Amino acid sequence: IRSAQIVAHVGQVVVSDASASGLFATGSDQGDIAIWDSATGEEIRRWRSADGTDLVIRALAFSERGDVLAAGLDDGSVLLWRWAENSTTFLLGHFQPVTGLVFAPDGQQLASLSADKTTRLWDVQTGRVVHVLVEPAGAPVGAGFLQTKAQLAIAADDGSVGVWDLATGRNAYRR
Repeated sequence: IRSAQIVAHVGQVVVSDASASGLFATGSDQGDIAIWDSATGEEIRRWRSADGTDLVIRALAFSERGDVLAAGLDDGSVLLWRWAENSTTFLLGHFQPVTGLVFAPDGQQLASLSADKTTRLWDVQTGRVVHVLVEPAGAPVGAGFLQTKAQLAIAADDGSVGVWDLATGRNAYRR
């Protein structure tokens, strides 16, 4: 096993994610994101807020193809970074930190989990909200798209798990 130490950020590294294509991303409490080649340890691309604002990165997720990296920010926004093109889109809607992100297997939708007790389902191409899924008691802490149906399972910090129908945006059941 070969290991290497990489100095990734000036601030504390707070999140990371890996893609199926051999890339990994890191985000910091200083608001920057870096994408790395896992084979060489070389930095491929770095993003930093254009206005110099320190946005704490709370969550990262690569799309299945690895061409889009989503970042959940402390201010409640979601950054969609098409890193190869170096283009960014901000998705606005949450009013508390975004603490989790998960792409649908086809990469067309993104679920963002927030401390505001909502999960927002976004259309990745348009940047529009498809559904706002409101957790009745706790804040969402984890989610996963179900492969067999158009559903999203969401675990909340109150210990409950709900399954949501993505066609209607309604809760199918909660346990």
